[in-house]
Amino acid sequence: MMNLDNALKKFLIREPFYGFFLTNFNKKLTTKVPTAGVWIRDCNYELLVNPNFWETLTDEQQIAVLKHETMHIAYQHCLLYKDLKDHQLANMAMDAEINLHIKNLPEGAIDCRTWARQDPSFKIENGTRYNYDWLMKQAEKSDSDMSSLGNLIDDHSGLESSENLSDAEKTILKASAESGLKAAYEAGKLAGNIPGEMSSILNEILIPKIPVFDWKSYFRRLLGTSVITLPKHTRKRPSKRFDEAAGRKHIHKSHLLIAIDTSGSISTRELKEFYGELTFIHKSGVITMDVAQFDYDLY
Repeated sequence: MMNLDNALKKFLIREPFYGFFLTNFNKKLTTKVPTAGVWIRDCNYELLVNPNFWETLTDEQQIAVLKHETMHIAYQHCLLYKDLKDHQLANMAMDAEINLHIKNLPEGAIDCRTWARQDPSFKIENGTRYNYDWLMKQAEKSDSDMSSLGNLIDDHSGLESSENLSDAEKTILKASAESGLKAAYEAGKLAGNIPGEMSSILNEILIPKIPVFDWKSYFRRLLGTSVITLPKHTRKRPSKRFDEAAGRKHIHKSHLLIAIDTSGSISTRELKEFYGELTFIHKSGVITMDVAQFDYDLY
């Protein structure tokens, strides 16, 4: 049996990616939790380990438990509770997703490969939400024994508490995890070890997002820059110069020239969007609107 510090060092050597990622967060021995668990403090993650539970584990099981808790953070499971209302089943679904990639877990830990043996239609690598939906169906069966599906090896109450966080706090928490994952990715590259199960999560974080230009909003703001002013006589506003004469008010209307690209690079769907926007412009009160279609150049 290793103490927590020695186990963390060995974990870093054996699992460079997850080990480096875990260095971003506080670790503490405490009896606040019955076994081990990830908690949230000051919009950041914290790993809590019960020393009495820790002493019951073999060296290999200790490494496995550290990886289990680290993967809860890496997969950002705390952000899923808003959609997964049955927390007991949600916890089982989360453990099933990550335990699939961990060896030497304590006896009785959830292993969704046993679920697949019970139900051949079950797919073992479809993630927490899929696992949760499958568990919901099992729970609806009157003769279903949920205890036969495995046990939680850790305490999830710290993760569940994230449901009470504000949107701003969740955004900070998400950014904290993603920053740690980026750093772990660079460290993992040097060590030649990037876990395959993290590929989709890392791609989502590392691949630059193509900015989406909201052309409709921009175009509608542009409408106000092309305006003509028309005078209108009205007796509701008496003339200031001549008694009993009709006064004048000014009506502001737009006069637009709109060019539409009809070349082969524009799809039929985009053309429909363009002409749909013309309808909006017309309803907005534009007095005149000239439309020029062009394929190559506009003269």
